[in-house]
Amino acid sequence: MATPLGVLDLVPISSGSTARQALHNSVDLARHAESLGYTRYWFAEHHLNPGVGGTSPAVLLALTAAETSTIRLGSGAVQMGHRTALSTVEEFGLLDALQKRLPCAGGVADGK
Repeated sequence: MATPLGVLDLVPISSGSTARQALHNSVDLARHAESLGYTRYWFAEHHLNPGVGGTSPAVLLALTAAETSTIRLGSGAVQMGHRTALSTVEEFGLLDALQKRLPCAGGVADGK
């Protein structure tokens, strides 16, 4: 039995590059991972870092879902201090209704 493989992507912005190019690179990487048989592609949310473009998991998931067809998509973390629980549930529910490839799970961090 093969081990399922996945990718965790922070959408890194390379030195001298732009956020736009980083988004394109991440979508390209997701397509490539899918073609290689990877089963999951996750985005992690991160803020206030000029080298990271992963600030909105829902937007990243929507962009990636439009360019892939089978790989399961998800968010490695959603920082609830930056949004309301209702808006998060609605965003991810809408994305799942469109694609049916977004596993949903919840957890609590200690905020440190």
